[in-house]
Amino acid sequence: MIYFDNAATTFAYDVGEPWRNQSEEFWFNSNAGYAYKAAQMIDGCRERIRECLGVYSGKVIFTRCATESAELFARLWPGDINCSAKEHDSVHDLRREGRGVEVWIQQTVNQVTGEIFDIEQISKEHKFIALDMTAGIGKVMADIPRNCQAVWFSGHKFHGPHMGVLWLKDDFANEFATQDSRNQYGILHGTLDCLRIVALTNAFEEATNFDDIRTRNRTLLDLSAHLYKKIYDNNFGKMISNDFVRVYAIAPYILNDINADALQQYLAGRGIYIGLGASACADSHDYRVLCAGYGLSVDEAQRTIRVSFDFENAISEIDEFIDAVKDFRERFSK
Repeated sequence: MIYFDNAATTFAYDVGEPWRNQSEEFWFNSNAGYAYKAAQMIDGCRERIRECLGVYSGKVIFTRCATESAELFARLWPGDINCSAKEHDSVHDLRREGRGVEVWIQQTVNQVTGEIFDIEQISKEHKFIALDMTAGIGKVMADIPRNCQAVWFSGHKFHGPHMGVLWLKDDFANEFATQDSRNQYGILHGTLDCLRIVALTNAFEEATNFDDIRTRNRTLLDLSAHLYKKIYDNNFGKMISNDFVRVYAIAPYILNDINADALQQYLAGRGIYIGLGASACADSHDYRVLCAGYGLSVDEAQRTIRVSFDFENAISEIDEFIDAVKDFRERFSK
């Protein structure tokens, strides 16, 4: 199998049978008084996540995914919500006005194009911001501005389990949160999975280690450069505009006379998996990000693929991918 859709999801390293060897106390309901060890471990994970984010206060809430985190933040924020057309569906659909003070929601990295956004500059342009760090974890280091009210991300983007995190600034959260961390400070009730939280925290620490990011980026640069040369040499298409700084892990290409959806299905039959320029979270192919956000035509968007690398991918996998695209073009293209 060749997996080039790592911007969508990644293999979770710390999930599986080894958990069965853990102490039974960590399967207890951490909201119960008798489960103090589980509660302490979860609170310890909250502290470790705050340290990785570079913040030393605030409420860390564990959710099902980044989408639930964004929706929860929107329910808690009392005023207007706004963002650009480049934002993910889960954020773009939360926009509203007429309620009062606005918060601007901003990605650190775009999930389709890999564009890196200038968070420092954006924070100067808005009174309050919230950061969707989902596509940027493990790829860039982002400082949390003082006017940032919330941060969220999903573990499955960086080899953690399928669950999310929502950090809320104390100045904002203390208006409705309790100081007791049970039932997630009274914000989100339910029984937490202690061991999955530990797995997510371990993966988050590894993903945000600066030295590890630099090492991974050297590998990702080699992969991205090799793919670029192969695409160019074979006249397959062109990379979406280079007018912005991007991460090496995400490579979006507009193909010549190749329908991206058809190519994706063909490659999957050969055990090669890539992403598209359309949102995988929409009911049908939604090209809003590419068209409204980056100015592509619908035809260009329908021919756009997203190849997203992990540091464990290899140059030889790119060569096999290129050979498969050659076969597709010879068999099906005009």
